[in-house]
Amino acid sequence: MSHDVSAELLKVTDPIRELINARAPTVTLKEKAIELGMVTLRQDGLRSIFAGDTTIEEVLKYT
Repeated sequence: MSHDVSAELLKVTDPIRELINARAPTVTLKEKAIELGMVTLRQDGLRSIFAGDTTIEEVLKYT
């Protein structure tokens, strides 16, 4: 049996760094990160569901 990892990684780019330094709300950071191409944990989970690697229940349990 194989194990796959679903993850959410925030790459600290200049725009993200500026928001962090400005103490922007978390939701603002997340919105900017998604705008810049970050894949959320839930999005990665959905990809795993469609690939047949996990179940809806597992994704909902952890996201």
